[in-house]
Amino acid sequence: MPVLGTTLRCNLSPRHIWVVLTDPARTGGDVLLANLTSLTDDCVDDACVLEPADFALLTHKTTVAYSRCQVGTAASWANLSKPVPSPR
Repeated sequence: MPVLGTTLRCNLSPRHIWVVLTDPARTGGDVLLANLTSLTDDCVDDACVLEPADFALLTHKTTVAYSRCQVGTAASWANLSKPVPSPR
């Protein structure tokens, strides 16, 4: 079951990594998630830029796509994704 700070990789294409931003134990099982996406010139989300050294699965500059956050239940996200290793 995802908890605050859990990183998940979606099983559906494009298989982005998602980060749980809320604690489902405090929100009745609801979670707010943001995905990690490639940082490009036209990307509107550049508040949190990550480098490959920041997370084991990154190969290039990446950003947290806050503008595309999703809300769901912890149970539904557990069925659509698999946990990924913790950041280095």
